[in-house]
Amino acid sequence: MRMATGMISFALMVAIFLQSRAIYLANSAAGDLETASMGASGFFVAFLFLLGGAFAFKLPNIAGLILIGASLLAFLIAAGTPPYEDMYFGGAAALLLSFMSFYGSRRSRKAKERDHDPPIPPGDDRMPQ
Repeated sequence: MRMATGMISFALMVAIFLQSRAIYLANSAAGDLETASMGASGFFVAFLFLLGGAFAFKLPNIAGLILIGASLLAFLIAAGTPPYEDMYFGGAAALLLSFMSFYGSRRSRKAKERDHDPPIPPGDDRMPQ
């Protein structure tokens, strides 16, 4: 689950980065600096997707928190600018990925606990059989 979260996060990071770049370049060339600034803030959402995907492999709880932040920022960007409503998809995807990350962390922790032998208390000379 953690591997899937990281890979999907990286793929969506590329898509969000390219879309934000296109919006930023087109609107700054047209002189609409307000919408261009929203495209520039999409770069930060893409960066959070990159961080979330990187942390998903070893620290999935941290990745989940980062992706929740990316989701909140993406929803704020989408609500603030009508031409950039595609960012709702980025926010929903980040929220879904954060749940996947938390679930993957919980699942791997349960597997470790299940496979772990109980410790032998100090002073116990019996050999485990």
